[in-house]
Amino acid sequence: MNQPRHTVGRLGFGLLVLVVGFAAALLPVISARQAVAASSPGLQVDVVLDGLYNPRGLTMGPDGSVYVAEAGRGGDQAVSAGFYKLAFTIGRTARVTRITPDRARQVILDALPSVKTLDDIYGAAAVTFIGDDLFVLTAAGGRDVGDPAYDNQILRVGVDGYVEPVVNITALNYQHPPLARLRDVRADVEAGVPFGLTALDGRLYATDANLETVTEVSLDGSTRRLVELPASNRVLVGLTAAPDGSLWVAEYGPYPHQPGSGKISRLTLDGQFTDAWTGLTEAIGIAFGPDGSAYALQFATKARAPSTGRLIRRWPDGRQDVVLAGLNYPTALAAAPDGSLFVSESGHASEGGTGRVLHITLPPG
Repeated sequence: MNQPRHTVGRLGFGLLVLVVGFAAALLPVISARQAVAASSPGLQVDVVLDGLYNPRGLTMGPDGSVYVAEAGRGGDQAVSAGFYKLAFTIGRTARVTRITPDRARQVILDALPSVKTLDDIYGAAAVTFIGDDLFVLTAAGGRDVGDPAYDNQILRVGVDGYVEPVVNITALNYQHPPLARLRDVRADVEAGVPFGLTALDGRLYATDANLETVTEVSLDGSTRRLVELPASNRVLVGLTAAPDGSLWVAEYGPYPHQPGSGKISRLTLDGQFTDAWTGLTEAIGIAFGPDGSAYALQFATKARAPSTGRLIRRWPDGRQDVVLAGLNYPTALAAAPDGSLFVSESGHASEGGTGRVLHITLPPG
């Protein structure tokens, strides 16, 4: 199957950036203190990017910019999706946006597939870098909505802005159904629901929140499943490379996502999958600070209660603090080299453009 290839805005590490969709604009830093409850004295929280449509995964680029995947807002085309012919709408509204160190806002990749289901939006899901190349994980389904152009994929965006597919995840899941798909009726999305993406030692690692897999992807498109759980009841979401060379994977927890049922698991590259941090609630993201502290992001405290998300720090000595409470549907976080953090907020139900990225500066010590 031929995959579409197209040229978009340059990533522009010292090069001219061609902005897709709208011109770059300098953004003011907007105070977020009235929107979230800062739990640590001396904490500073600022909005560095707003007007986003369901922001999901984000990462720091080699140019010091923050890149965020936007799932979009679906579209105007009505389809009957999947085995049960559910009424979805689809369109090309997902994208990848960045905010540069001097606060210039730029759309790097536009017109990506977006699907609006009965309860959420799926599109661009996560971003990461290997060297100067940006990699984008998409999660719009593909064959489930009747259009292979919407297949779940990992795309590579070169420094010159050229885009090419690395792997078609929809095709992988159809050709090699994972254990959960074969054994558990709850694994009901044949193409999967990709969610998290990170890089480690020149390879990519992607999670699937429905088919319960963690897949290693080499840059030549070859794949290896490191995790293939037999049941769809843990919800593997965000992941990151840990200081010890392992991967830490956020687990949202089994339905009905009772308080304390989420956790972070440690995954070695030989497939050992063990608990690293338990007792969390709706864990959706994980990051490490330069001092070795781990930060867990919780989507909500119960079900999809708005403005109940939390950012929790676990110090190297095991102490835990609530860094920030009152977050509205946070979906991802990334750590900066200076120890500050970036969080995607309102990553759910923000089709009206209410999604944003917060910059969190921690107090000394």
